[in-house]
Amino acid sequence: MNRDLKFHSRKYLNETISCSVQLTKLDIVCTANLKRDLLFWGSRSGKNYFRFKIPSGLEIRVLTAVENKNSIAIGCKDGTLLLINYLKKQVIQTFALSFKLIIIMDLFPPYMAYNSASGHLFVGACNSNIEVLKITQNQDGVVTMKPVSHNIKQQGIRCLYCFEKEKVFVSAHDNQFLRVWNAQKLEVIDTVPAKISQAFCLSIDPQSKQIAVADFQSTSFSLLTS
Repeated sequence: MNRDLKFHSRKYLNETISCSVQLTKLDIVCTANLKRDLLFWGSRSGKNYFRFKIPSGLEIRVLTAVENKNSIAIGCKDGTLLLINYLKKQVIQTFALSFKLIIIMDLFPPYMAYNSASGHLFVGACNSNIEVLKITQNQDGVVTMKPVSHNIKQQGIRCLYCFEKEKVFVSAHDNQFLRVWNAQKLEVIDTVPAKISQAFCLSIDPQSKQIAVADFQSTSFSLLTS
């Protein structure tokens, strides 16, 4: 623990935030409100850079960064998936999921994670299976995403984490097990007992490879080491 840790600053957004994502290579934070606005602002300066509005009729539920493609993936309540280029400030592709990205019991939000090593985007909600999309960029710089056929049939998924530079992701479920996946081959590598009743949130230290997973009832958490 850094004993010199001090309060740095406060950012007043004057809007209700539904989700956010940090673009680390630009030191920019992107926040989404409950309407359809994205606000891009400096994580160091607090300066507002620009506001981006997604198409009418959509409600943002989840965001994830696709920084190696200068993009952000946006999941909407009705199952619409948007890929926007934050440098060109435009929607470059839309995709319709087979399910809605809804919040279950006001507790379990939809999830979305991008694995840059494999180029796969994983998206879903806790009452659905995982949808996997491949994000590619051609020689002309055109970015596209296409669905990938897979055999991942694990319902009751609560949270998911991708190792940024490795072809691996970890999922937590509504049972006492975590699953470690090969993000390239989309197959299970290992199944690990987490010793909790239902996973609620998942956090991983990418350096030590320690995994912390909390119980849904907030009565316990488990710490696993690879």
